[in-house]
Amino acid sequence: MILPGTPPPIKGESLNGYLLRLSELNGYANLPQLLKIAGYKGAPYWYKPGIGDRIASLIGMSSDEFKAMSYDRGSKASSRTKAQIFGHDVSYTMLDVTNPKICPACVVDNGYIKSEWDLTSFIACPDHRTILLSRCPHCERKLSWRRPGLLTCACQRPSGRFLNQVNRL
Repeated sequence: MILPGTPPPIKGESLNGYLLRLSELNGYANLPQLLKIAGYKGAPYWYKPGIGDRIASLIGMSSDEFKAMSYDRGSKASSRTKAQIFGHDVSYTMLDVTNPKICPACVVDNGYIKSEWDLTSFIACPDHRTILLSRCPHCERKLSWRRPGLLTCACQRPSGRFLNQVNRL
């Protein structure tokens, strides 16, 4: 089975952001509900053979395309220290894929979540001169990949307020 709505990923889009976008587009309540169809629980923070292949087939992507979007931890020898982002080896401690952060204005303008926001050192948006949002402005909970949409928290408050809560630099 391939999802009915599977636009291609946008250059620079994070894998979890892409999957969340597809989840929202296809009417799923959240990302885990979508991934459950592929037999996966959670969010695919790191590429895992087999599981990645099932998710890739669900979204009409080849395994190689899916792996290229994910943060591959590389060989077992380097898996404790290295990950790949934009084709470069970085310490996996430089990535925070479990605590998403976003620039709501960028998400509205571009319609996707950028990969570079997964870098721990990336804390502000240079385009909008704002601090990246890591908590819901309504309920103050950390943003999660388990949320219903790109600009919607699990608390289900209207997403428009995300834009009112940006902290200008």
